[in-house]
Amino acid sequence: MRKNIIIIFLLIWCYNAYCNKVFVLAGQSNMRGRNCWLDDLPSSLTGKQNGVKWYSSNDVWTTLCAPTEPLPISGGYFTDWGPEISLGNKLFSEIGEDVYLVKHSKGGTTLAHDWNPELSNSLYHSLTARVFKSVFELGTNYEISGFFWMQGENDSIVSNYAFNYFSNLTNLINRLRIDFNTPNMPFILGMIHPNNNWPFVNVIRQAQTNIVLELPFVSSYDTSELSVCGSQVCDNVHYTPESIICLGEEFSDLWSQTIPEPFTFRFFLIVMYFIIFKFKI
Repeated sequence: MRKNIIIIFLLIWCYNAYCNKVFVLAGQSNMRGRNCWLDDLPSSLTGKQNGVKWYSSNDVWTTLCAPTEPLPISGGYFTDWGPEISLGNKLFSEIGEDVYLVKHSKGGTTLAHDWNPELSNSLYHSLTARVFKSVFELGTNYEISGFFWMQGENDSIVSNYAFNYFSNLTNLINRLRIDFNTPNMPFILGMIHPNNNWPFVNVIRQAQTNIVLELPFVSSYDTSELSVCGSQVCDNVHYTPESIICLGEEFSDLWSQTIPEPFTFRFFLIVMYFIIFKFKI
């Protein structure tokens, strides 16, 4: 009996063992944080976030603090920040332990070409290389706990790109899960805004809706309530700073709804143990 109790606690302990949770962010200029400046941040998000680690432009882990841009491929200004600021803050609050964020984004890019895993020189490969480099510094004690994707505007310009977006997105998610060895990795995407004036916006948005029904552990956030017209910039493409903050928070909420409940798995381990020993399986 004592042996059985010890084994149960070992199973639960192994499940709960501390593991660095790494989250990946990728996409276009809205993921980068275009038109977001330091002066736009509320005071609650301007300082260092001690529970959030950020893989910086120098390829080192540091404490998350705006400005977070530019990163190696993104360009832009030193005063840029993106949804990582509010995302990291809320993830840390929800999880209650350190979170690690890696971002790789570039404006004006397409999934059909620029992020296509089948093309040897695409951003997909520089993305995965950056992620693998970042986790190498964490040793073996890590898991890639989620992927956040804000992209699709440029695919809505070209008919062929738009009508193949669903299959391209399916391929992207499957390849990421294979390459990261995380078959159930939550994939959270932000839909492109419906006010975008490019010709195939609705085709992209429909694909971003359908993907949730096609693949497990995928969620999409409908950005139609966010604003793409601010006091300084109104181009119907790029979200206002307030909307970028909201995007990060919504990403965090969706992630927490997409992963299995820890207690469910803990209970499953206990039940399976008793079944095995009770019936001598």
